[in-house]
Amino acid sequence: MNAAVTAEALSAGGIHAQTAPLSRCAATTKAGEPCPKAPMTGREMCLAHADEETRRAAGFVPEAGAAGRPPKPRSIDVWREKVEGEIEIWMKPFRDALDATDMLGGPDHKIRVRAAESVLDRVYGKPTQRSEVSGPDGAALPAWLLLVAPSAQASDGAEPSSSLSGS
Repeated sequence: MNAAVTAEALSAGGIHAQTAPLSRCAATTKAGEPCPKAPMTGREMCLAHADEETRRAAGFVPEAGAAGRPPKPRSIDVWREKVEGEIEIWMKPFRDALDATDMLGGPDHKIRVRAAESVLDRVYGKPTQRSEVSGPDGAALPAWLLLVAPSAQASDGAEPSSSLSGS
């Protein structure tokens, strides 16, 4: 049997050839190139190029001049909203810790201070930690910086001498 079967031959034999569905959107991009996206089922265009009613029904509406589907919320934003909505529940362990007692019924200052520090650090940020770097006996550290520009190299290829080499 001949592998090259034409649509006319199929229809002559009572079989109707079907055209393949569109594999790409029929619209063009802003740059004038054919849109590479697949069309929606039963349509010629993708969702971005569909009519406004179709885009709105699919939740594909511009916000503040931006085109396309609104971005999904970031997980940190979802959690922040949840925590802020239930702040009393989230703060209860800290409040309870501020009243912590030891096994003898006295105030447990270690736990109370940790709870207070934790809340204050979250609200106001951790305080700046200062550190000092010094040489022996508190003297300043010697710092030598030697910059050699490519144009400063000798014409014979030898390395240029420096007065900062410490000798």
